Amino acid sequence: PDYASLIPPAAREAAERSTSESVHCPPLPGLCTDVFAQTTPFPTVMLSYQSNSTGVGLGKSFVWAVANGLEQRGISSFNGYMVKGGQDWQHEWFGLMPESSVVVLMVSKTYFASAACVEELKAAVRQRKPVVPIYLEEVDVSGRFLGDDPKAVKTANFIRGPLQAAVPPLDTGLFQTASPEQTVDLERWEASMDALARRVREIESGYIAASRSRGTLR
Repeated sequence: PDYASLIPPAAREAAERSTSESVHCPPLPGLCTDVFAQTTPFPTVMLSYQSNSTGVGLGKSFVWAVANGLEQRGISSFNGYMVKGGQDWQHEWFGLMPESSVVVLMVSKTYFASAACVEELKAAVRQRKPVVPIYLEEVDVSGRFLGDDPKAVKTANFIRGPLQAAVPPLDTGLFQTASPEQTVDLERWEASMDALARRVREIESGYIAASRSRGTLR
């Protein structure tokens, strides 16, 4: 059944109003950044992001642009802005992640400066969860990109593998380019969202097949 349809209308409207009032998204002309509540108990995609990616507050706009793009293509997702007031975001995000099919990283220059983002990626790698990075900015993940401290070097080596499987591949261009006027190449964006949706469905198909073979499919 549709999870959202099981929630009483008044409660659903209150939840959506509470969520939208607590999240302000700077505009990204041409992109849908509508805020919406969690639509299924076990979303297919977990979104990992840093709030100030590509500019103050723009991480919020881009995470909702990706969430809306996936939703329009029939793919459910979860992000930290869906956590309701009073809930523990770590409990929600890390509790849902094992039930998801894919973790999508929204990589930016500030992503790896966030301890929470790095922990999300480390958790996905530890659990061998498929990881799909999309690059909001050009970011060098070669060498000791987290620093020269021994712990940072080991962490960089641990998480580097999934970072090289970007959508689209880095040699064909970045996922999007935001100008100082906060404009986006809409044709590139839509093509990239289509590519992301295809990758998610390919991974999900393999996940379902593997789950059936193990007898663990919900």
